[in-house]
Amino acid sequence: MVDSYGLTCSGMSLLSTGREAVSSDFLWRVLDCAKEYLDRQSGRSFPAGRFDSESRFFLDDLLGCCADVRCPSLAYPYSQHKHGRSLLHVLNEFELENHLEVIQTVAEILRKNGKGAAIAFLNKAEIKRALIQADLGV
Repeated sequence: MVDSYGLTCSGMSLLSTGREAVSSDFLWRVLDCAKEYLDRQSGRSFPAGRFDSESRFFLDDLLGCCADVRCPSLAYPYSQHKHGRSLLHVLNEFELENHLEVIQTVAEILRKNGKGAAIAFLNKAEIKRALIQADLGV
C-alpha cells in the first residue's frame, strides 16, 4: 500500500520499532498530523466548517481546545477559522494533544528537509520513548 507520503508500507512495521512499543500506524498518524498542520498553514487545506450569510466562519466540530476562542462576529469573522488552522486544533483533531513538542519538530523537519528526514527523526529510540511517556503522562 502507498500512503500519502508516496512511501510503500507493509501493514505491520514500515518504521522499525526496536525495543519501544510504538506502532507504525501511530507514527503515520503523527506524520499525517504534522503534514495537515503545514497544509493548513500554507492554505492547501482548511478546517471543516461553514460560512454564514454574513461571511463569518464557524467550525463544524468544537473541540476542547476551542473553548477560549471567541464566537465569530462581524468584527472578528474568522476567529474560529484562524484557530482551526492552529497546531493546537490540529493536534486535538488527531487526538495527539499530548505530543505538541514532537509534532512541532516533525512539522519543521517536514518543511525544511522532507518526509525522509521526518521518518528518520521519528524512528529514533529517544523520540519513540518521548511519545510513549507523553501518552502515559510521565
